[in-house]
Order: sequence, then structure tokens, then C-alpha cells
Amino acid sequence: MTPGPNIFRAPVLMRAFDVHGPVRSARLLITGLGVWTATLDGRPLSDAELEPGVTEFRIRVAATTLDLTGRLSPGRHHLLVELGEGSAHVRDVPGRYTKFTASRHAPRLLARLDVDYADGTFETIRSDCSWRAALGPTLFTHWYGGEEHDARAGRTSWVDAVELDDPGPDLWTRAAPPVKVVTTLSGVTRTPTPDGFVCDFGVNHAGRPLLTVSPRVPSGTRIELWPAEHIDSGGRADQSSSGGPVFDTCVTAGGAEQWHPRFCYHGYRYVEVKVPGGYADAIDLRSQQLMTADRRTGRFSCTDPTLQAIYDLTDRAVQSNLMSVPTDCPHREKLGWLEQTHLVFGPVSHLYDVRDHFADLIIHMIDAQTAEGLIPSIAPELVVFEGGFRHDVNWGSAIWRLPEQLWRVFGDLDPARRAWTAALRYLNYVTSQARDGLLHDGLADWITLDESTPAPLVHGHGHLAMLASAATLAAALGKDPARFLLAADQVRQHLQARYAPDPTRIGSGSQASLALALDAGLVADRHRQQVTEQLARLVEHGNHAVTSGEIGLPALFRVLGAAGHHDILHRLVTQAHSPGYGAMIRSGDTALAESWQNRPGQASANHFMLGYVATWLTEDIAGLKQATDSVGWRRAVVALHGLDLADAAEVSYDIPAGTYLLRWERHHRGAEITVRVPEHGQVSFDCPAGYTLTSPAFMTLPPGEHHLRVAKR
Repeated sequence: MTPGPNIFRAPVLMRAFDVHGPVRSARLLITGLGVWTATLDGRPLSDAELEPGVTEFRIRVAATTLDLTGRLSPGRHHLLVELGEGSAHVRDVPGRYTKFTASRHAPRLLARLDVDYADGTFETIRSDCSWRAALGPTLFTHWYGGEEHDARAGRTSWVDAVELDDPGPDLWTRAAPPVKVVTTLSGVTRTPTPDGFVCDFGVNHAGRPLLTVSPRVPSGTRIELWPAEHIDSGGRADQSSSGGPVFDTCVTAGGAEQWHPRFCYHGYRYVEVKVPGGYADAIDLRSQQLMTADRRTGRFSCTDPTLQAIYDLTDRAVQSNLMSVPTDCPHREKLGWLEQTHLVFGPVSHLYDVRDHFADLIIHMIDAQTAEGLIPSIAPELVVFEGGFRHDVNWGSAIWRLPEQLWRVFGDLDPARRAWTAALRYLNYVTSQARDGLLHDGLADWITLDESTPAPLVHGHGHLAMLASAATLAAALGKDPARFLLAADQVRQHLQARYAPDPTRIGSGSQASLALALDAGLVADRHRQQVTEQLARLVEHGNHAVTSGEIGLPALFRVLGAAGHHDILHRLVTQAHSPGYGAMIRSGDTALAESWQNRPGQASANHFMLGYVATWLTEDIAGLKQATDSVGWRRAVVALHGLDLADAAEVSYDIPAGTYLLRWERHHRGAEITVRVPEHGQVSFDCPAGYTLTSPAFMTLPPGEHHLRVAKR
């Protein structure tokens, strides 16, 4: 389907202006709805992509200030801006996939260029009727469905731009870094098809295809690019897991050309190229990987190839979904589902510096909050879902749990201060939804393979975790935590009365129900070991297959890890005969899948919600974690639980004060260990069970590099 040129065609706005003399400084404030791209004298204004990022456009839009001082010399200049609809204006287009339809604002521009001349004069150029407008060569752009470009089209005749009367959304200074092209991938294989070829880029990622066309391809040739996570049995693009139809189109003008979509992006591993006339060999295709420019802070390596592969799957899924708002998956959803921001905060914040990026999410949650106090499950709430998809405490409680984690990891209480009033309103809303003291509505243990886990137990666990975060933040902010602690005691009593495991009933309960009950403190101390052993035996007797869903999974790792059952967790994550991480690797996945039973057509193959496993890898297998009562990584703990599970491992983590590094290598008599402690840091060394620290003989390590040895007893 080729949309009509005057229905979907992207507008172009241009302002020609003269610079009258040497420039002391020049600053351009610019934003657009929903995606803008701009050039000055034919060169891009910056390397940022997909600006201004996703927001609740009815309330706010991110504005960017660019320094153009070095680019303005005396003479005539041309500032040109092209606008796509993005997530601000999502249409229902026949023949194109869309997750939702909504119109917040049609494309528009706001710009102000301030020029300060060396002679003391000053000039301001604003986005007003002095600009000129035309329709450009982008014939169609859709946030989900793809983009169409006709290189022959050029621009229509210039007309005067129209200045809008309404002020539009508030301007906002985004803290998150912009989305950028982080690498360009070449295809690892190229397989011919009857009408083109399929290019395999080797890894599932978020990005956009980069098309280079030889001059021998005639003008008017229509080239289609179909991104997909899978290929079908015939070797063609299979979009069943990522939503379809989704495709980009470039119509050539003749001559050498290079093109990529500018107003949307996709999630894919494969791109099927359809080109008529037998010109496939005259086309080169690469892929530009896109993600926010968050600084890399953490690394992990391990001699166990399966554990290393699991970590790499998690990293790729995080990369693919770190856009202006962390997304659920980079194709079918592109929405900010909130539960992942706190359930998988550990791996994300270890891999990348998301202090500012995730602080922005507090703003998005406040913008999405309803009059009743509900924090919906996605923020910004670009589409309203009904029932449990909107009302689940494990999603909405991000308004409490994310600020606590930002404080613990980065030592920053500003997000908590910003969230406080909205968080209290949400807490009151959750209290009003309880029946018999418990929450019944929600998604329960999402994507579980064992539906026997009681939904109120899952929701109650989230309720308790939220109240614990509230009490912790209240104390940190100098407020009284008593009301939150009292409320938690009441919720715990209701949960204990109905869902405390029976220590005498061997084999009762699911993985998630036992793990959640133990993690929430529903089990009396005298029965804790017995119930934990029940959970361990349940995993073993289940052939080490994962049956827990998204909510129960972190609790499963925490409970079994705290009890020292790392051997069981190791078998659980590495086995490949049943649903789990090992099965993802065996099936050839290159990023974490959305479902344990990952098959084309069922769910996304690029999703980071199951990424808590990376916390177990860095904290328990490699052995470096922040001390429980530490804030901002002032104190860390080295506890080597992986000595008997791998031959060697290394983990590092950059904090503002420096880098923590832990490296160990096992040999037949023990292990050699290197620990690097940054300035203002401290490490407590916890000698692993079955080993003795032989050199040096102290357990607290100050800043500096230390070399330790442990020997088997």
C-alpha cells in the first residue's frame, strides 16, 4: 500500500537568515512534535536521533538547546526541519501494524535561535510566519508501521508557514541522554530469495536499516525492507512475534543513493529486502543500532560459556529497550511498562549509568497519574489499557520502588522528593482497592508456567515491597516511617493467614508461591529452613525447569541464593532441555525472550523483563555486591559463591568515585583473587564456605588493589 502524498507526507519547515558579522555565541532552542530532524546548511544539527523522545505530549515535550556558535559565519544560512508523526500522532493505517491509535498533536515545530554578535548586537530568530513550509520526500511515517521515502519527490512548492495560536505542551529539559547510533552492523549472512535477499545481522537489536544503492539501479525502483526477529521455514521474514505488516520503502531517483528511516525504528535480527528487476546485487544493507547514550558502567565475564551467554542475552535486551523511555520490546510495544524498571533495576544500573535516565521516569509516572491516584502500568500512558493491564501494584508501585533503588545505588534522594506526593496518593489508592485486606486485581505472576500461584499472594508481595520502600524513603527523608511499617504488618498478617506455606506438606505450592512467601517474610523463623528446602526440592524434582513468572523470579533467586543453593540455581539457568535460559541459548536467541516457551509467533524475542538473572551472575557467581546497609556503593561485599561452579570470573562496576573490580581464578588448591577498591569505597571480604583465607589475613579492604588467596580446607 502506498499512502497518498498529501495524507501522510512529512512536512518540511525552512528558515533562511543572514549572519551580519562575527558571532560571539549562538544558541538554538528547538523541539518538535512528534519526531524532528534538522540540518543547518545541509549538515545535521547533532547526532541525536528520534528527538524529542517520548513524553505525554499533551503535558510536556523535551526541548533541546544546541550550541551553533562555531557553525555560524557571516553570510546566508539555511535551517531546515522535517517533522514526522512519531508517538504523538499514531494513525490506524490499513496494511500497517500499530499497537494503538491516538492523536495528541499533529506535527509542529518550536524554535528560537539567539545570536550574540561580537559587536554587542543581538538577534533572535523565532518559529513564526517568516518560515517557509513544504511537503518533503518522506511520503509516509508511522511510529510502528514503518516509513516510505521517494527520492524523486523532492519538496513541493514553498508556502508561508502557519503560526499556531495554542501554546502546546510545556517545554521540558530531559535529563536522559539522547538516542544515538551506537554501532553499525554488517550482515553475517545474505540469503537470496526470488525477489531479493534476506540479511541476517547476527543479533536481535533495536535500530534501523541503512540502505546503499548502486547507480545502476534505475530511477523509480521501489525497494522494500521488512524487519523481523525470525525467518520462516521458507527463509522469509517472519513478523509474527514483532507485529506486522511493518516495512520501510525507498523509491530510487537513479544514481548512487543512501537512505535510512528517520522518524521510526524497529526491533529485528533479519531484514528481508524486496527489489524488482534483479537488482539485488546492486544493493548493500547494513543496520544502525540505536539506544540512549547511557554510559557503560559494568562488565561481567565468566569461563562458563552458558553463564556468559545468559549475561550477554540480558545485555542485548537492555540495550534494545533503553530508549528515551525504557520499553517493553522495541517493535510491537514501544511502551514504558513500569514493572521492569524496578524488578530489573539491578542489571540495568550495573550495565549502564541510568541515574538521570530513570529519574525522568518519575516525571512520566506523575504525568500519567489519574485523579483517583492510580499510577497506571505504563508511563507515559500513551494508550489506556483496561483491567489488570492498568491496575497492578507490581507495576504502579514503581512510583515508590524506583526512587528507593535510585537512592540506594546512586545516593540520590531527589527522585524520592519529587515522587513523594504522587506516591502517597498512589498508596491511598491501593489501600482503597483492597478487599479483606488483600489486593485481588492484576496480572498476577505474569508469563508463569504454573498458574497455581494465588494472584492475591503475588499482589500482596508487591504491596509489601512497596510499603518497605515507602518506610525506607521516609526515614531517609527525615519523615516518620511508622504508618508504612504498621500498614505492612497488617498486610503481612492477612497474607500469613491465607498463604503461609505449610511446612509439613512436602511438595505443596508452586515455585513462585513458596519463593514469594519466603521473600515476603510470611514463614516463621523456625520453619524457614524447612520451607526453603521444600522449594529447593520442588525445583530439583521439576527437572530444574523454570515455572515462575516475572514477579516470582527475583524472589526465587534471592531465596535460594540466601540459603546457599547456588548449585540448584546454576542447573536451573543452564539446563537446556526444559523452558529456561539454557533453552533460549539452544534455540539460537541472541537477546532475552519475553516467554520461557519462546517460539515465533508467541512473544517477543527481545525483552528484558526476565533479566534479574544477571544480578545473580554479578553478585553471587562473580561475587561483588553493595553492602545491604550501604548507599551509593560506599561499601561493598565480596562473597564468592561461584568458586565451585566456574573456573574464573571477573566483574567491574564504575561509580563516580572510581571502579570496583573483582577477578578470581580457581586452581586445584584454592583460588587467586584480585580486588580493586575505589577512593571512598570499602570492601568486606566474606570467605567462601569450605575455604580459608591464607593471604593476607584481614577481612576489610580499604581503597587500592588487593591480591588475596584462599585455600580449600
